[in-house]
Amino acid sequence: MNAVPEPARSPKEAAPVAAEAQLHQAAHDQLEAVENEPHQTKDNPQTVWPPLTAVAAPAGADGDGVSVDRQPLKIVLVEDDADSRRMLETMLRLRGHAVRTARDGEEGLAAILADRPAVAVVDVGLPALDGCEVARRVRQAQDGKAVYLVALTGYGQTEDRKRVFDAGFDEHLVKPLKRGELEQVLDRVRRRP
Repeated sequence: MNAVPEPARSPKEAAPVAAEAQLHQAAHDQLEAVENEPHQTKDNPQTVWPPLTAVAAPAGADGDGVSVDRQPLKIVLVEDDADSRRMLETMLRLRGHAVRTARDGEEGLAAILADRPAVAVVDVGLPALDGCEVARRVRQAQDGKAVYLVALTGYGQTEDRKRVFDAGFDEHLVKPLKRGELEQVLDRVRRRP
């Protein structure tokens, strides 16, 4: 089968295509690296954090209204839905962040207290220990104030937000997340003193 040649593109049209190709290659390389790194298991609970290195996306490639040069962060992601967890983990790793995941509230609380991440992204509706209880216990810990807590929830009513903030979360994000929403939160974390 013969390939159909692509039409010639103006420089204005070619730039976004080149940026998309670079991001696609970076995503492929990062996914391959994630799949090849050691995984945490019940028999091997120690997590090895990948080195943190600054990541710069191609100019204009983001389109999400946040800075292009980003300092990577150490993040614990607590999400019981396997597909959502994997998608968010992949997105965060593609942005250069070091990510540890947990499947329930108890596992998430242990990870947050042991690893002392800059940010913990916690689903509110978790089994074993709900996200609000995780937040309360993190805040009660000796240095729990240092962790920036981001609640993920399917509920966005005023009383839901109040419950989340009363538990000790710094941010309340409603699923499904809008493009760039989580990265904007992480930019605010980077600007904290």
